[in-house]
Amino acid sequence: MNSKIRAAGPMVALLALASAIGTGACSDDIEVRRPVSDAGPTPDAEPTVDGSTQADAAPSDSGVVWPDGAVRDAASTDGATSDAGSAPLGMALWLGTDFASTEVVAVAPSGSGQSTFVAGRTVIASGDVIAATSSGRSFLLVRDKGIVKVLDPARPWTVQRDIALAPDAGDYSENPYDVAYVPGIARALVVRYADNGIAVLDPATGTREANIDLTPLMASGDTDGLVDAVQLIADEAAGKVYGLVQRIDQFDFSGKCTAAKPLVTAINPTTRQLTGPAAGSQAAIELQGANPQQMVFDASGKKLFVVSVGCTEGDAGGVYTRRGIEEVDLATGSVRWVVQASGTARLGSLLSYEGSSGYAREGSTWRSWSANASSFGTTTFTGIAPLMVSASTLVRLMATPTDGGTTWEIRLSAPMASIDTVVGSSPWTNVRPDATYGVSGVFLPGVSAMAPQAVRAPSFSPEAMRRRAPSAR
Repeated sequence: MNSKIRAAGPMVALLALASAIGTGACSDDIEVRRPVSDAGPTPDAEPTVDGSTQADAAPSDSGVVWPDGAVRDAASTDGATSDAGSAPLGMALWLGTDFASTEVVAVAPSGSGQSTFVAGRTVIASGDVIAATSSGRSFLLVRDKGIVKVLDPARPWTVQRDIALAPDAGDYSENPYDVAYVPGIARALVVRYADNGIAVLDPATGTREANIDLTPLMASGDTDGLVDAVQLIADEAAGKVYGLVQRIDQFDFSGKCTAAKPLVTAINPTTRQLTGPAAGSQAAIELQGANPQQMVFDASGKKLFVVSVGCTEGDAGGVYTRRGIEEVDLATGSVRWVVQASGTARLGSLLSYEGSSGYAREGSTWRSWSANASSFGTTTFTGIAPLMVSASTLVRLMATPTDGGTTWEIRLSAPMASIDTVVGSSPWTNVRPDATYGVSGVFLPGVSAMAPQAVRAPSFSPEAMRRRAPSAR
């Protein structure tokens, strides 16, 4: 999302969106189409190693009429044909877990903004799965089993193949955390939270080709023996993949401050060597915060924005320091605080479309931020696993506790313009996700050339939170 929501153009777009979705889409008259049968795995999909199942949404015999009046060809089971007179927004890939299995659902908001439809789903026999998207390719990371699932780019709920990072090596032996895909070399770099390295994979063949060693980034006196790398972002124009390194003790949940500072590093994906993130810089840039959770990339400004939980003096209920959003200038290597936050509400996820602004999650509330403001903005919203659809619009889940469990809604929102409408009901059919820790997602843009950053709100089992999850701190 672009900070200022760019004055004239975005407001015109928002008014058009308000006209499209404001009056004609109330929760009582919206129907979300469901798959009426399971088509099973696609013919070209290789067998999975963990027993996952996948299914397309089935069309009718004579074309499907969706709730917004759009007609798609009967052969277009994934909704690839756009609405008449409007362009598709892309596809939300939401993951819900009950900590025993995970259901991955591909949900597409219609181009007119009045409805959603479920294109397909996959069920995985694991309670600790997250999604990653990079340069037009998407992956599922089965963290407790060390498996990378390569998804079909056109039908992203369909698994093309599984890549086991370390077969039979034990639970969380690799703990894959993020993927950066580099189109120029057609390779995927996978960061592993339980190991000091980055695996280089060929998604086309399922081959693990190499390991990039990150041990030179370890802090002096490191107590857990891990560099704690959590995220990768590919910048093919610069020929680099940026990496975020926490340098924390994964097994100390006191939240106390340490002398070690987190790092932003970079890898040359061709030579597979560490390199400077900024021109002329050393192998890493030191941050000022503590326990960083996520970074987003501003490609036009060549900057990274990093959000950090911060640390305390050891009291879990104490006031946080070294907490907020930092800007890393990749042209100069300089670092500055954008927003410095305090208090006890957890700050841990960053949501952005173009990198220079967006929303940060503080406690259960998402607060607007901009690279040009030293404090959070007044625009706020709540919701689970929100995903940026455009520079002004997001799609999110809302969960309401009921006597029978949880009622889910899908909402399309433009918070800056106070637009919020229900566009669908629960996408889940195979699991009942835990509304606190059990949902995550990424958005796959349809027609936009921009690359929205995935929200880092991974689904953690209670066991994973105690053992390996950085956001447990």
